[in-house]
Amino acid sequence: MAAIHELLKQVQDPALRARLTEELERVTQNKKFGLVFEEHMPECTPLYGVGIKKGGTVAKRSAKISDTYTVVKADKDIAMCRNKKTGITEPIRTNDLIAVAECGEPIFPYLEHIDSVENAPESDLWHTLIEADNYHALQLLEYLYAGKVDCIYIDPPYNTGARDWKYNNDYVDGSDAYRHSKWLSMMKKRLKLAKRLLSDKGIIFISIDDGEACSLKLLCDDVFTPSHFVAQIPWRKRTAKSDVPFGISQDYESILCYANLKFKAAVEGKGRKYYETPDYPGRPWRFHDLTTQRTIEERPNSNYTMVNPQNGDTFPVNPLRCWAITKDTFQQYYVEGRVIFPGDYDFLKISKPVLRYWKEDDEKKAGSDFGLVAASTFLPSEVGMTQDGTKEVTAIFGDKRFYFPKPISLIKHLVTIATARNKNALVLDFFAGSGTTLHAVNLLNAEDGGHRRCIMVTNNEVSDAEAKTLKKQGWKPGDEEWEKYGIARYVTWPRTVCSIEGHDINGKPLKGNYIGSDRPMADGFSANCEYFKLGFLDRDMVSLGRQFREILPLLWMKAGAVGRRPEYLGEEEPQMLVLPENHFAVLVDETCYVAFVKRVQECDNIQSVYFITNSETAYHAMAQDLGIADSYQFYRNYIDNFMIGARRDRI
Repeated sequence: MAAIHELLKQVQDPALRARLTEELERVTQNKKFGLVFEEHMPECTPLYGVGIKKGGTVAKRSAKISDTYTVVKADKDIAMCRNKKTGITEPIRTNDLIAVAECGEPIFPYLEHIDSVENAPESDLWHTLIEADNYHALQLLEYLYAGKVDCIYIDPPYNTGARDWKYNNDYVDGSDAYRHSKWLSMMKKRLKLAKRLLSDKGIIFISIDDGEACSLKLLCDDVFTPSHFVAQIPWRKRTAKSDVPFGISQDYESILCYANLKFKAAVEGKGRKYYETPDYPGRPWRFHDLTTQRTIEERPNSNYTMVNPQNGDTFPVNPLRCWAITKDTFQQYYVEGRVIFPGDYDFLKISKPVLRYWKEDDEKKAGSDFGLVAASTFLPSEVGMTQDGTKEVTAIFGDKRFYFPKPISLIKHLVTIATARNKNALVLDFFAGSGTTLHAVNLLNAEDGGHRRCIMVTNNEVSDAEAKTLKKQGWKPGDEEWEKYGIARYVTWPRTVCSIEGHDINGKPLKGNYIGSDRPMADGFSANCEYFKLGFLDRDMVSLGRQFREILPLLWMKAGAVGRRPEYLGEEEPQMLVLPENHFAVLVDETCYVAFVKRVQECDNIQSVYFITNSETAYHAMAQDLGIADSYQFYRNYIDNFMIGARRDRI
């Protein structure tokens, strides 16, 4: 609708414009059930530091960033720019322009190293912070980790009407008539990408308050499908306030949870019914009636009332058909997750408890694959409240430079639910805020010996109040004085460094223990982290293979971010790089293939190989001969991914 109204404004005939407006209003009076919102014009991201060149997309610094131009011709001072809406071409000073990336346009991203913290030189585990608009970062992450992310937690802007988030580089506040649909449009684009990142058993948690909870639930049902919905978990964020309208204090937020596991219908096999359950899709369970033909006189130890501890439902023994297991065995099986009560799996349509086994008798395995059973209507008090998150951030900075942070213990609890049995899990937070998720992952790893890796994504926006102050001082976005107050550089990264090294921003040891833990904060963590800024490459330069130095961090990330990030400092591109400490190798000059194979085979731990060649035939021949499954044709694979992805994301 917003796009249509913009087009209506361009109709020159007042009578025709009025009639079209009237007809539009009549058509939009129709009511629809469910979630209805407008797919807004493509989001635009300003690319500070990117040059103005022919064929690029730009906007005027003084105008709306969504009013974009295509550069027809550019020299040092003046660029001829064609407006994408009106088609009018005009000369504009290059100093008055800014490069823009639109959602849905092909991008060719790279990672610019900003900083790093290394507090575990003996460890090959490296976390990552990416400073970027999260839509473009998600496009990159899909290329790197499609189907490989085990747990996603996000705490997006709640769209309360405060000036706390932007759409097309403009703050969206309570006066914006389209703020709900803009918010949903923004979320949908990102959730669609997030879905492609989740592994087969991946879980996503999304924090939200009452204002958009219902709309977000409907949106998630649309993106993930209702069969993947797990729970809407209430979290108590504060104690009740007394000075509230109508005497009702909104003390709770929700955490929506969706998983890639889903219920599946029964399938027939060998005369028995087997079921694929959410615990192990593709590994059918066999279900057994927990009653037997034996009587209670014959089996007195099986004469008891079975109780479902989850809801208190009781199932008295049938004197004519007693239970097949004793009370002690029932308690053991229940703890192991092998007892199923009516309602646990709707498709079973059972009326009494049953016992489940693996289809294969020699592979009996019980319990949730996630290792932790948590009630959807209850979170333990140990997860803390907002005030606890505030204390944790204040302990590092000495001031409240970030408002309403989630407590570490809450995120640790959620990550534990998702990864208790997968201690090598990949965890992602693409609304990283103050950096609580990485902090929580490090604490969990320290407590259970895990090797979970975390990727955080956040932009570098300054607050609305800070922006006004900086503008008065003559600074603008992209200036170093402006950028150093952005959230990534002012909050997320300093917190990451301080929490890993165990001190505040003044270098003094942190005081006290973590909430719900006996671990001193001053101990820090045996962890490492890289800080990157997302940049964009010229497609032609990539096609010519002249961006090796810029691409190398992507190759490291795609190979699992194992070990210290490799650097290549030579002026000329190398013929090859074989990096056993990073588990990958790159063949740059295919004429050196024989020597490359010899070096790779001398290493035991090369798990990914990149062949830089324009010949698809040569690539397939070399990859097949070498026999390493994770092989890629560079730069062809890279370019095709983002070209195809851009076309798909427009649908």
